[in-house]
Amino acid sequence: MSSSENEKRGQLSKENELSVIDSILVTGSSLFIVGSVFWVPLLFIKIYKKWKQTPKEDKRRAYYRILFLSLLAVCVIGPHRKPWVGKMLNFRKWRLWKAWLNFVSFQVISEHIQDSAFDLKNDQAILAMSPHGIVPFALGLGFIPQEALDKFGPFRPVVASATRFFPFVRTLIGWGDGVDASRSNVHRALADGSRIGLAPGGISEMFEGYPKKGRQPNDECVLLASRKGFIRMALEHGVPVIPIYCFGSSKM
Repeated sequence: MSSSENEKRGQLSKENELSVIDSILVTGSSLFIVGSVFWVPLLFIKIYKKWKQTPKEDKRRAYYRILFLSLLAVCVIGPHRKPWVGKMLNFRKWRLWKAWLNFVSFQVISEHIQDSAFDLKNDQAILAMSPHGIVPFALGLGFIPQEALDKFGPFRPVVASATRFFPFVRTLIGWGDGVDASRSNVHRALADGSRIGLAPGGISEMFEGYPKKGRQPNDECVLLASRKGFIRMALEHGVPVIPIYCFGSSKM
C-alpha cells in the first residue's frame, strides 16, 4: 500500500472518530426510535386510562379525550410522514446521522466499469445491499444521511410491511419515500422510473446469523441463491443491479 493511500485511510479514520456526543446521540436515538414500538403504545394506554378514570364533570376528561383521539388520528393517517415534510425539515443533514456514520465507521469503496451510457449515482437502478443483519443498517444508513446519498446516489428504500409498527422508524421511511416490499408496489415503483434499494436476503437472512446454532459471531451470512425475484424484476423492467456489500453488518 502506498504512503498516499495510508495517509488517506488515516484521514478517514480521524474524520470518523467517535466522540462523546456521537455516543450519546447514537444511544439516545436507538432507545427513542427503535424503542418507540414499546413506549408509544404505553403512552396511549396511559392517556386512555386518564381519560376513562377522570370524572365526567372534570374538564380534564375532555382534554384527555381530545389528546388521545388526536394522537391516534396522527398515527393512523400520518400526514407528517410525507416526503415533503422530511425535505422541509432537512432531515438528511441532521447531526444525528453523522454520529451514526461515525459509529459504524462509514466508508464507501466503489469499483465499477466506466460507462458513459450509465450514471452510477443517478440513473435508475436496483441497489442490492447485503447482508441484511438483525437490523438492515446498510439500507437505513444508505438512504437517510446526505453524506451517504452523495456516495450511493438518491434511491427509495424497499422495506418490510412490519416497519409500520415502529412509529418513528415508519416516519423516517416515509420521509425517504419508502416502498412497501410487496411485489406489486416494487413493480409499480420500477415502472414509474424510481431508483430503489433493497436487502435481497430479507427477513429470512435476519435469522441466519449468530446466535443461530452452528454460526459464529464473526460469520457474515448472506442468502442469495434462492433470492431471484429482484433479478427477475430487473430483467423485466430493463434496470441494472448494483451489488453492495456491507462489511460488519452481521456483527451489528
